[in-house]
Amino acid sequence: MKKLILLACLFTNAIFAQIQFEQTLTETFNKAKKENKGVFIEFYNETCHHCQRVQPILASKEVGDVYNKTFVSYKINTFNGLTEEEEDFLKKHKLFFTDVPNFVYFDKNENFLHYTTGKPEKNFIINLATDAFNPQVQASKLGERVKNGDKSLATLYQYSALAQLNQDKALADEIADMLYNSFNKNQLGNDTSYIILKNAVFTTNNGFYTYWVNNLNKLKGLDSGQLKNNEVDILKNIISIDLTDPNFKWTPQSFEQLKKYMLATGYTSKPENILVSKRVEFFDAKNPSKEINSYFEGILKDNAYELEDKVYILGALNSELKNKQAKKEITKFADLLLKQAKTANDADAIAQLENIKK
Repeated sequence: MKKLILLACLFTNAIFAQIQFEQTLTETFNKAKKENKGVFIEFYNETCHHCQRVQPILASKEVGDVYNKTFVSYKINTFNGLTEEEEDFLKKHKLFFTDVPNFVYFDKNENFLHYTTGKPEKNFIINLATDAFNPQVQASKLGERVKNGDKSLATLYQYSALAQLNQDKALADEIADMLYNSFNKNQLGNDTSYIILKNAVFTTNNGFYTYWVNNLNKLKGLDSGQLKNNEVDILKNIISIDLTDPNFKWTPQSFEQLKKYMLATGYTSKPENILVSKRVEFFDAKNPSKEINSYFEGILKDNAYELEDKVYILGALNSELKNKQAKKEITKFADLLLKQAKTANDADAIAQLENIKK
């Protein structure tokens, strides 16, 4: 009988040595308040190989002893989608994870403390239990540390990751500028500079972007594996971000700069097809005829633009500009292109140009 009791005790200890996870977030925080503990949340996907490597470590006695003593724990498995409670919770705290696994830490009152990407390393995970309550390393204190003068690359890089997690692009762009200002300009061509470009720069209006787009010959051999030889794609992706950012500041200067970058990176050989609607914003609203003439004559002379491109651009101008004088100039160019379209027997172009003239 004594042996059976001993075995039962050992079995019970083996079960409860690993981290104990609650069933709902409400239960988790209620229990944390009652027991005066923090809250640990594992954000993962059961099919993720990296997550699967983490699970045995979270189930170990060493980790369980530390976490069960310090935290009430909960896990969010993204495999079958999130519950309404989980979605509301993450949205409330502006946590927009794009990958897994992640470890997130709160105090008992739902105040965000810390987060990090999960690593399958036992000591790393155990140390996080202390880091979560340490203001010198807490993610929640990064902004305060920067404000107080900590402009080290490591701190700013972590702060950028937090801004991205919160989907705060304006802050991420501000941090990217701080990173550039803190960076040794004699080392702009090194791996660290490229890593910052790749992971912390989201607009072409940044010093790292300017350096690399003007030194494309050095932008080789910096990545490996599936990303090998795709370094220029990083620059193209950042152009796409600017093009879709509703807060991007369009000026004649930024327009020409973006056009230059699109050509340099091979984003497109016909940037006006993409930028024409923005170009119109810089025309004189009262008397745009001069700008139209100068602009469209340049399109006509540019061999990169074929007839269909010219028709498209002229159509965009026609739909954007309502000035009567502008319409006369557009009609003039439509007549010119109609001659080319008829010579080429291009029925689609003819139809579009006739429509523009109406």
